[in-house]
Amino acid sequence: MERVQAAFACQQNPSSTQAQIKEANVWLEQFQGTTEAWQVADQLLALDAAGNGLLTAAQIFAAQTMRAKIQYDFAELPTESHHSLRNSLLGHVVRFAPVRTAGLPGRPAREPPVPAWDSASVVLLLCARPRRNLAPCLPRRRRVLSRC
Repeated sequence: MERVQAAFACQQNPSSTQAQIKEANVWLEQFQGTTEAWQVADQLLALDAAGNGLLTAAQIFAAQTMRAKIQYDFAELPTESHHSLRNSLLGHVVRFAPVRTAGLPGRPAREPPVPAWDSASVVLLLCARPRRNLAPCLPRRRRVLSRC
């Protein structure tokens, strides 16, 4: 995790050379393809970035990394890790809400990568109900659950 934060610090440092910035970018891109990226992205998303622009940038990178890992590298994750990943992601969504899973208007949301995650909408609603309304974040066919 420190190496990811160091790469972002290098990018933001006005005294960094173009070669150093390019090296940091290349390293970050390569890092996204590693199995270690799962854990580091999760750890970065769990940090409190209030008022820390550098950490916020690293968390955006972590969210993009997590999305890419789920979309393209999900098969490399052991089956026994799926439940804990689901719980961690739900915690991040509740913490960073509002997050729109449906993308652009008129485009359907992606289905969960694991059928057992279908209950994630219910969990999100139960977790978020006291704090905020996440119904707009859920696919339309699941919004009826928020009316229960």
